[in-house]
Amino acid sequence: MKTAFWAVLWLCAFCMMYWQFGQLFGEYFSYPVSLNINLNSDKLVFPAVTICNLNPYRDTQIKGELEELDRITEQTLYDLYKYNSSSTVGAHPRGRRDLGETW
Repeated sequence: MKTAFWAVLWLCAFCMMYWQFGQLFGEYFSYPVSLNINLNSDKLVFPAVTICNLNPYRDTQIKGELEELDRITEQTLYDLYKYNSSSTVGAHPRGRRDLGETW
């Protein structure tokens, strides 16, 4: 008798849950969804592309300015740190026996 009571109670609870889900989904799907998206874009006007060789920057001027900048940088490094970059790069080639020695 006890088992039958719990079986009927469980069956009623399951039916009530099933009915509640039916009500919930029916309410959810009863509202229509209206969505209007309008994408308005004007035609883009692209400028004409012209390749011009009348460059105001001359290669020789830029090279000269870069060499001057290198000289200023080397002088500043020497003044601040007593570092001479021209004497350390390739000035003393090492042999196979000199690999353990430091400068």
